[in-house]
Amino acid sequence: MLRKMLRTFLFILAGLFSFSCFLIIFAPAAPLWNLIEDDISRRLPDLRVLAVAGTVWEGRAELQYRQFPSSSLSWQLDPIEIINKVAVVQLKLKGMAHEFVAEVKLTPTQMNVNNLQGFVGSRYLNSVSRAEGLEFSGQIAIENINLASDLAWIQSLRGQLYWQGGKIVSRSRDIGVRVFDLPELRGDLSMKDASMLLNIHHNRQSVTDIQLKPDGWVVVTIKARLFDLASLAWPSGTSLDDTVLQYEEKII
Repeated sequence: MLRKMLRTFLFILAGLFSFSCFLIIFAPAAPLWNLIEDDISRRLPDLRVLAVAGTVWEGRAELQYRQFPSSSLSWQLDPIEIINKVAVVQLKLKGMAHEFVAEVKLTPTQMNVNNLQGFVGSRYLNSVSRAEGLEFSGQIAIENINLASDLAWIQSLRGQLYWQGGKIVSRSRDIGVRVFDLPELRGDLSMKDASMLLNIHHNRQSVTDIQLKPDGWVVVTIKARLFDLASLAWPSGTSLDDTVLQYEEKII
């Protein structure tokens, strides 16, 4: 009798365990998203999540940032790593003229983005920049970006950007239409004094520095060399390495 009761108990326990595993593996992502939606919206007010589908372990969502065209985000979460309190997620973001892939590792106090790669094409950028009077050609390649964050700010950052060169068209009421032909440009991402840095260069000679500070202010420093590459006049007596234009703007 005792053996029969024990077998029954183990059978029920196994059933409950199997059912729990089923719930975890196939848990729909949408209800869980509803639990954190308000917090994400508060932290990232310019990001809209239009739809969430699939499961926690393998799903997709439709995203839109500001006025840019929407993107489709898909993910795969490794359930084995959850045991070690680490979420390892394979992410893929794609849409009109843009696509990115990366591995993201999350713990309660840390986030690491590994081997972020992809591209952003001119159609995607021009969909917003055209209203500002600028149009670009070609695409920007994103190569091997790695970063670490404490979930409040970035602690380390490395990676490269590459643009094969091409035309930039500028339109304004005062000057009219101007077309600039630029050679290939490369960009190096790094950190300095808690700020994210992007150094844009041609043949390893700097043309522009972009600094994003923790308070959300971005500082853009343009060298005379960029004016020279674009066949624009720049102050006489100025070295190609000298700063001829600098401006700041709060973006986040």
